[in-house]
Amino acid sequence: MLQGRGGGWFAGVVGTWLLKPFTLGRRLREERLARRRLAEALAHRRVKDDQIRRRLAQLEAERDAQADEAQSLFEALVTERRPLRLDDAYAARWSAAAARARRQVQALAAALDQARAADETPAAGALPGAATAPKVRPGPAEAADCAPVRLAIAGRAPTAFSMVSDPRLIARHVGDPLVEAADAVVFPHAEVGDYLEDARHVADAQWERVRRGLATIVFDASSEGFPHTAAESLRLRAFLAAHGAEPSRALYVTQDRRYAADQEAWCAAEGAPPMRTWVFDAYIYRVLREFVRIGPRVFEHRLAEYLKRPAERPRRFVCLNYTLRPLKALFLLGLMRDGLWDHGWISSGGFAEGPDEEIFTRQALTNRLRAIPGFQDEVEALLPLMDRLESLGRSLFIENEPRIRGKPRSRSLRAGDLDPYRQSWFTVVTETEMSPRPHRVTEKPFKPLLAFHPFLVLGNPGSLGMLRGYGFETFSGVLDERYDEELDPRRRFDMVNDQVRRLCALDEAEMARMSAELSEIVTFNAGWGLTELPQRFSDTLVADLIGQLAPRGPGA
Repeated sequence: MLQGRGGGWFAGVVGTWLLKPFTLGRRLREERLARRRLAEALAHRRVKDDQIRRRLAQLEAERDAQADEAQSLFEALVTERRPLRLDDAYAARWSAAAARARRQVQALAAALDQARAADETPAAGALPGAATAPKVRPGPAEAADCAPVRLAIAGRAPTAFSMVSDPRLIARHVGDPLVEAADAVVFPHAEVGDYLEDARHVADAQWERVRRGLATIVFDASSEGFPHTAAESLRLRAFLAAHGAEPSRALYVTQDRRYAADQEAWCAAEGAPPMRTWVFDAYIYRVLREFVRIGPRVFEHRLAEYLKRPAERPRRFVCLNYTLRPLKALFLLGLMRDGLWDHGWISSGGFAEGPDEEIFTRQALTNRLRAIPGFQDEVEALLPLMDRLESLGRSLFIENEPRIRGKPRSRSLRAGDLDPYRQSWFTVVTETEMSPRPHRVTEKPFKPLLAFHPFLVLGNPGSLGMLRGYGFETFSGVLDERYDEELDPRRRFDMVNDQVRRLCALDEAEMARMSAELSEIVTFNAGWGLTELPQRFSDTLVADLIGQLAPRGPGA
């Protein structure tokens, strides 16, 4: 009766109905097993989570204790002026341990995040609906205290703002979609008038934002410290007027600390509104930013090398001259005349030959030397030695150093590890210029400051005072630093030369005693410049600069 096509179908239906309880039972058992395995996995993760939490808390406590010890030791060195002893190599004790603790904390924090994310992600075999949305971490800009300031950079020349790595600032060339509605338009190399050409690249919509007071015009002259001139002020104001911008909507960025006062005096005499001015030591920032993360490790290494410096050293001083400018050449010629060339580790970029650097050719430098007021007699006496200086060619200590992991180390980072610092007693810093006005100091003194080396500065008046303003100490107790107060460039040049000749005449025992007297100061300077100042510089000066660029809106 059940045979045939219809009977087979009926038998299949009946069989399925009779077996259904057994099928459901098997599925329920599999479901209970999957739930139990999931519960066990979650319990295991919670145990691991607790273990990670406890270890994380332990390492954070150790890190805090090490940081407190480091801070107390550093403050003791700064405030109590306690002499440095060999067994006081505090950085060698705490910085490496603190760095290891930081790495462990970061690794465990990442593991904790992974464990938390795993708790919220369905495992294999988990029931539908058990999953939750994955976490989304905020980006750098979202983590900042405010919306980022957007900078549209006109032209292709380098600008100081491209160096600043900060979530509060987005710097892109004009035309980039990220800065279509920029808060500021930056004109690089404003000190040489490149803004006249670069303005053609700025879109009409961006100029409209400037005219409505929604964007600032930034003249970036921070690569140099040229003084204020009436002619340049007139050109800047004519440029602003041509684009419908008021001077109050413009910001002039420079290294010249006297620029604002000189501009305000000129504006008062002319009855013109002044532009805002901001002092930004771009090259100093470029040096310090390298040590924000690695400063303690670099300090540890350099301190250990400093403590191993020999008691007798083959030469007296270091003098670095990557670009051979007029007064640098004059100082080097004086060393040749005085028989002191072999007393120093001296680098020189030599005379330029190509048309792109025509201002640094021998003839150009000779003409510029003869034009320096007050130096005519010294220049004419030393010019016969130019042949000898030219014959030395290009000689740089770090030009051909090996690459590290396929990438060349930066010049400023390598400079602090130069062997000549270990094989000499002091540095003669030859600055970019020697003017009669105290207006700027460059990154050049930072090389000996971060290399445990005392130094003299052939530069602008007030250079040592500006370095003390950054928190460093100078060497007035041992070196005659009255040259820093002398406004006349020739007298200041001669005073520094007198110091160089005096130090070169000392014997090894006297130089060793001088070095011992200055050991506390050079150690403080290196510690401050490598472990403390970089972050403070970034947190304060850069933040203030970004604040200057923040959109102010109409009527601000």
